[in-house]
Amino acid sequence: MSRNRDNSDIPETCPLINDVWVFIDRNTHDETKESDKQKALDLLEKIREHNEKLRKWGNIHFNRAECAEKELEDANKEIDFLKDQIKELESEDRS
Repeated sequence: MSRNRDNSDIPETCPLINDVWVFIDRNTHDETKESDKQKALDLLEKIREHNEKLRKWGNIHFNRAECAEKELEDANKEIDFLKDQIKELESEDRS
């Protein structure tokens, strides 16, 4: 999974999932049903897929929030500029 501009503070989980894969593989014995082992591994893959979707969703909303903050900053600058213009016009009228 690519971590392009990942803004989360959550560590990458794919290596952790890989570690669990290895653990399951090394610690399942002959008496463990192969179907049970496969169910566990399939579940790990679902977790990996859902985590990737969640991470992408979080990054999309983080980027949207950054854009909204920038727009707000620009709007506040414009408001300040217009307030200054109003003050200048008011002082010209008084003169």
